[in-house]
Amino acid sequence: MALRWLGTSFLFPVGAVYIGLAAVTWVYLTPNLGSMAEFEPGWMFLIWLRNAALLTLFAGGLHWWLYIRKSQDLTYRLEPRWIATNNPKFLWRNQTRDNMFWSLISGCTVWSLFEALTMWAYANEMNPRVEWSESPVYLAVTVVVSFFWGTFHFYVVHRWSMSSIAGSIGARYTVWLTNSITVTSTSDRGAVSPCILWNM
Repeated sequence: MALRWLGTSFLFPVGAVYIGLAAVTWVYLTPNLGSMAEFEPGWMFLIWLRNAALLTLFAGGLHWWLYIRKSQDLTYRLEPRWIATNNPKFLWRNQTRDNMFWSLISGCTVWSLFEALTMWAYANEMNPRVEWSESPVYLAVTVVVSFFWGTFHFYVVHRWSMSSIAGSIGARYTVWLTNSITVTSTSDRGAVSPCILWNM
């Protein structure tokens, strides 16, 4: 039953939307690979701008759906409290503005620099690159496995390691992640939660 749901309800349509967005981004919203052989601010800024727009679209859409419309109310929520306002723990005393600032300035910048470095390595033939015409089965399996791996990783980080049920195991995992990953943000509870970047 669970496997059927993963294949029919989760991978299609949710996965198909994300995979389709990745394809559209690659074909239409990524600078020409030939222009990325040299580090130049122009194409690197375009990558950051595209990533910031996608992040704003998706995170903003989720924020609107979950926190402004409150469409799910408290159903499926790990944290029953709503987003903090007038709280000195956050920049501008506002959790939403704090999250937006750190997501765009820190998270999106690191994500975009990693992508720029990867694209530069592809353009200079330092990274192996497989074309769809050469290995369509390998790439199709990689796309599907990457989608499920990213989703599993998100679940582990946001549910298992941050849940109060996990207790000290989750806290130790969080400390390990925080020591392994330098991009972090402060949660409403005052604990450090890692910002994990997954480049699709």
